Amino acid sequence: MDSIDTFIDELLPLLDAQSPASPTRLQNHVMQNLDHCLPFREHAPSRARLHPGLKSGGVHSGDILSVIRSLLIFRGITFDTRRASNSDGWYSHQSQWEYYRGPYSEDNENEFVNARAYGPTDGRSTKNFSTFWDAAFGIQEFLFDDKMKVLHNRGFSETIKFLLARKDLPSFGRLSSFLLVEDLVYAGLVQSPSLEEFAREVGNLKKGAGRALQRMVPGHPSLSQSDIAQAFISVFEYLDNRLSQETKQLIGFDMFFVEHALCKLIRTIRVHGLF
Repeated sequence: MDSIDTFIDELLPLLDAQSPASPTRLQNHVMQNLDHCLPFREHAPSRARLHPGLKSGGVHSGDILSVIRSLLIFRGITFDTRRASNSDGWYSHQSQWEYYRGPYSEDNENEFVNARAYGPTDGRSTKNFSTFWDAAFGIQEFLFDDKMKVLHNRGFSETIKFLLARKDLPSFGRLSSFLLVEDLVYAGLVQSPSLEEFAREVGNLKKGAGRALQRMVPGHPSLSQSDIAQAFISVFEYLDNRLSQETKQLIGFDMFFVEHALCKLIRTIRVHGLF
């Protein structure tokens, strides 16, 4: 597990997008695209600049529908885009989006949407705004009772399954749904999973974290989903014991952080061979 240790330690100076006086090769690489490469989930620019109501405590914002709509737009359209730095991502009125996007044009579409934000994706476009805007009603009904007074305390896996079954979330696959549900947990709208439940979902996801965990096993054997889940728990517990309380507080250490960091680690290995 030395690679994840080294990765986190070497990138700690980049918290909150600070640039070291003499950056290492790895730090230089990560600074080229912090959203794409920084292991500290909540410190990457796209998440860090979001309105506070879209992060912790969104359930208390007084406007749940806007929280859901804004998080859908964030994960479905604006994540890891150049223009996102000009907005806190809060959309309670369609006119806010119209002002932000301006008239639709293919010429500047890639400034507002990254078609490969989560790898090859079919149909990722700013044209999906209206679809996401309307789809938020169904998600709100799933999360709350019919009088909008009581949360149903929906589970992590339950909510992922619900999103994947919907037909009104274009471009949302397993990874983007997984990330959206993490965001909904932070906002207080979905119940936080147990470590075991989350680890199973990491195994089901079959994405970067799973590949990183497989690489950590000597000989890199093919791991089953249950093997990946157990390996994730082992790495989480290792880091939980190894990192100081001060460091854990600084980086926002939790299950979601560990999965995110593993994804960034394998991306660094696979694309640039820096480890």
